[in-house]
Amino acid sequence: VELTPDQVINIAARTASGSRRRIPVDTQWKRREQIKAFREEAEQFTIDHLSELFFVAGVVMEWAEGSKSRNFVDLTNTDAAALRLFITWARCFLDPAIEFELGLHLHDGNDEKTARAYWRRELGLPNAPYGKTYVKPPGTGHRKNQFPQGVCRVRTRKAADNWNRVMVWIDVVARSFGVIPDPRC
Repeated sequence: VELTPDQVINIAARTASGSRRRIPVDTQWKRREQIKAFREEAEQFTIDHLSELFFVAGVVMEWAEGSKSRNFVDLTNTDAAALRLFITWARCFLDPAIEFELGLHLHDGNDEKTARAYWRRELGLPNAPYGKTYVKPPGTGHRKNQFPQGVCRVRTRKAADNWNRVMVWIDVVARSFGVIPDPRC
């Protein structure tokens, strides 16, 4: 295999930091390039889909009710219709074969088995795995509405790339509707 002069220069630049002398070598350069490509593609995708109400509704819903954690695309809600909308939106715009994991937040005294069956049935995800269930202890008194089925979180699996896309979608939608200023202006 013969390398082009550009490839030789690129390799030399990446390895010139002297890893043999206990100086760190940049091992994440390829992933950063992938993320940059995802983000560029996502920006154009958003611009192309801004006129689609369902796309914008899903982006805003994810922005408002989605996880605030890095690398998760999910939605937490007590309304099964909102969660079904999220599932359909994710399949439509992220990946038709996307897999989901469910999570529950229950109050003390809720029946976990019944709640799990309820959400699987209501969401049309009969085989979706459940993550850890969180049970709120009794006695805090600040929550008056205690749903017997609890609160459900629907999370996409293997979501790091999709998280990067969705974050760009949120930024572009927000800029397009004047919610946040465009940094390029």
